[in-house]
Amino acid sequence: MDIVVNDVGIPGEGGRTMDAHVARPRAPGKYPVVMVIIEAFGLNRHIEDVAERFARQGYVSIAPDFYYREGVRVTAAYADLAGARRLMGSIVDGKYVEDAHRVLDFLKKQDYALVSKLGTVGFCMGGRLSFLNACQLPGDVSACAVFYGGRIVTRDRTAGAPVPPVEMTPSLKAPVIGFFGDLDAGIPLDDVKELEATLKKAGKSGEFHVYQGAPHGFFCDERGTFRPEAARDAWQRTLSFFQTHLKAGAPAGGR
Repeated sequence: MDIVVNDVGIPGEGGRTMDAHVARPRAPGKYPVVMVIIEAFGLNRHIEDVAERFARQGYVSIAPDFYYREGVRVTAAYADLAGARRLMGSIVDGKYVEDAHRVLDFLKKQDYALVSKLGTVGFCMGGRLSFLNACQLPGDVSACAVFYGGRIVTRDRTAGAPVPPVEMTPSLKAPVIGFFGDLDAGIPLDDVKELEATLKKAGKSGEFHVYQGAPHGFFCDERGTFRPEAARDAWQRTLSFFQTHLKAGAPAGGR
């Protein structure tokens, strides 16, 4: 599918501008929306590429720079784990939710965006934020995909993240799909099981997949942790999930 790609500026906190990478089908019409949420390394070319992949599948895709308070398009190289951790530490849940609302406000003004069909997908830190979106914007998110999102289930409470997202499950309305690797040193499989059990106990829709031999970051084809088979399977499952929950009931062809 032919697409249009451009960067936009969204009014942020304190007069700052939050950059966002937008990709959408070139054909006129209104299309379901996918918000692609950055991993710890920031809004880099990989995240932009993921947004463009969704656009080729018939979605308006937006990847906001949620690190905008740190500067313009601040990123960390994949080898710079200390830098990524520093950036990740700048995220404050309450302010992040405010920024997600700002992105929604922007989308609602665009005649090409079918905001009533909004999916969120995030990687690494963004996986946690995708789940947080679904819990904190329950009337706006129609489907939530989580790729190896850590600290959804955690006993650690910080000033920036005072409530573990798993404790927000009662407010969840969107179905969730999650993808994890059994070699992910940062996300114990017991946490994945607890998340799945919590959703089930609360009567929420959750579908979780654990890939054998897959480490953290297995979806990113720019990292040594890339696992092509796991990435392909997770991508196809995500497309099927969004097809069911975002495109079903939408006007034909997104129009």
